[in-house]
Amino acid sequence: MKKRDEILILLLILCLGSFLRFYNLGGPSCFNDELETLRIASYPSVNEMMNEIINTDVHPPAYQLLMYFVVHHIGKSEFWIRFPSVIFGILSILMIYILGKYIYSAKEGLISAAICSVLWAPLYFSQEARVYSMLFFFSMITTFYWLKILNSFGENSKPKTYWIVLYILSAICIVYMQYLGLLLIILQGISSLIVLIKSRKSFLNMLMIFVIIAISYLPWLPYAIKQISIGVEWIDRANILAFGYFLAFLFNQSIWILTLIVLLLILCILNMMKFGFYKNKFFISQDLFLILWLLLPITIIFIKSVISQPVLTYYSLLISAPAAYILVARLLSIIKFKYQSFIPVVFIIILLIDLFYEVNYYEKPYRNQVEVFGKSFKIRSKQMFREAAQYTQSFDSKYPNSVIVSYAWFPDYFDYYFDRINFERKVDINIQGVKDTLKLKNITQDYPDAEYLWILRGHISYDSSFDKWIKHQFKLIHYEPMLGADVWLYKIK
Repeated sequence: MKKRDEILILLLILCLGSFLRFYNLGGPSCFNDELETLRIASYPSVNEMMNEIINTDVHPPAYQLLMYFVVHHIGKSEFWIRFPSVIFGILSILMIYILGKYIYSAKEGLISAAICSVLWAPLYFSQEARVYSMLFFFSMITTFYWLKILNSFGENSKPKTYWIVLYILSAICIVYMQYLGLLLIILQGISSLIVLIKSRKSFLNMLMIFVIIAISYLPWLPYAIKQISIGVEWIDRANILAFGYFLAFLFNQSIWILTLIVLLLILCILNMMKFGFYKNKFFISQDLFLILWLLLPITIIFIKSVISQPVLTYYSLLISAPAAYILVARLLSIIKFKYQSFIPVVFIIILLIDLFYEVNYYEKPYRNQVEVFGKSFKIRSKQMFREAAQYTQSFDSKYPNSVIVSYAWFPDYFDYYFDRINFERKVDINIQGVKDTLKLKNITQDYPDAEYLWILRGHISYDSSFDKWIKHQFKLIHYEPMLGADVWLYKIK
């Protein structure tokens, strides 16, 4: 392929990926986790924000530091708080091209970039105000420079200084970004020392690189231990289907696309049986390296989730997603067929059709789950916090003297949207279930003029015991169900 054609195709892919990521960026309401990003980033000072992260969050601080700058100096609309994720999402398309080209060739790099530009997972997390688009990008840039350094040491040559500097900087970024990013760097460190164990000089030089990264992490290490030990309550215990669900997550939760991938994999295995694993001036077979990159992190997290506290979430495993996409690009590039050059194009068209017609990506930003392998598969989706706030505003004049209660982790989530829609009210009381009924028992004393009670639920599952209690205490006038949110209006007896 001519260099000019390669650059032109890459530019077209980047334009497509950028359009898909910027389109309707500020349209859907923020969901719970995005609103939590905003709540933490809105603290008046970095010190106060860091104290909040250390005491209540379960993530390292790098992403929230970035978002603090965005919220305080750029804007806090849905568009602006998602803007950093879009930029890293577009850079990820470029980075997977560079990585795919380095591991195999320009053809695999371009196919990988095209796959990344149109698949649901890289697209969705490029439009979400959370860390995962950055995690996806930095997993590739660290792997790219790590491979260049390791291959250079393996050939008994000296790696370029800027490779080492960029690897160290990107590794520091990813370990301060997410704990599975830390896992990736640990796996890279262990792999490096195993590969270079026979070469004393190279071994020591590589060891020094990881010592520098480890020293840079020491200031956060006590807090990391604290956060990891706290764990989270909302992650379900893993089962063996997690591996299949992970592949479904990476490929649009589509049984048809997964079937295509399996067929391609069978063809690839037959090809490998005939010709062997592909290996070209690499410390390991490139095919085998990608398979290990794809499977090792999920296997480790799966075992951890089975024997102790559940920690397996598919979006955190985006650190392995590049391996899956580059492997599929490789499968598409080695198929022996009369019209071989059209196969990747047809595959990308299939992915686009699935995105627009099956996933219905832009028409259905609010959905809870899809069916995969005959079971409901939970996906990250937007929740109607904004719509709940708008509904309350539209009927506020009809039901004056009301008290607004939020049924959410924090009242800030609905207050944000009250402010965004120019509604002058604020949440009066925040509750999280039947344990907070005391806050409502004395409502006539605390709010003597109150005649009505609004309850706005967001994200948190509605407690059936609380529902029974409140219907006994107050008279239900109207209930408005929404996806991930609800609005109730009660008459205070």
